Amino acid sequence: MFYNNPDEGINKVKSNHIISCFFIIFLLLTVPGCLNDKDQEEKIGSELMSDKEHVIILVNDAVDLIEENKEAAFSQFREPNSKWFHDDFFVFVWTIDGVQVVYPPDFRKEGQDMNEFEDTKGNQIGKRIIDIALNASGGDWVSYEWPKPGELNPSRSYTFVQKAESNGQIYVVGSTFYIEY
Repeated sequence: MFYNNPDEGINKVKSNHIISCFFIIFLLLTVPGCLNDKDQEEKIGSELMSDKEHVIILVNDAVDLIEENKEAAFSQFREPNSKWFHDDFFVFVWTIDGVQVVYPPDFRKEGQDMNEFEDTKGNQIGKRIIDIALNASGGDWVSYEWPKPGELNPSRSYTFVQKAESNGQIYVVGSTFYIEY
C-alpha cells in the first residue's frame, strides 16, 4: 500500500493491530467458555450415570438385607449418616398395600398410605411405584416432580423401585435422586 502521508499508514497499522488484539482477546475469553459448556454437559451426564448406578446398587443391597434380616433391616435404613441415609439420599420401604414403613427424612410419615401419593403436577405416583416394583423383574425407574427433602421447589425425581420378600411379606424398596432445574 502506498500512503501519501506516512503517519496515515502507521495509524492504519495501529488500528488494525488494536482490532486484531481485541479479536484475539474475544476468542480467548469465549472459546474456553464453549469448551467448558461441553465439559459441563459431559460432567452432568457422567454424574447422572453415577447417581443411577449408585441408587440401583443400594436398592439391590437393601433388598438383600431385608431378605436376609427381615424387618430388623429397617432400623439400619433410618440411621443418619449411614450408607442408607445421608444428605438427600435415603432408602424407603412400603408394603404392597401402600403403607410406608420406612421413611428416614421424617419418621412421622411412617404408617402413611401412599396409594394416593401424587407428584407436584397431580400425577398419581403411589400406585405406579407399587405396580412397577411388583411387575418389573429386577426393578425399574419412575420419574416425577417432587422437592428434595427439606426444600419447597420441585426437582425432577428419579426413583428406582424393586420388591423384596421376607417372612411371606412383600415390600416395595426404593430410592430417589434429584435433578434440579
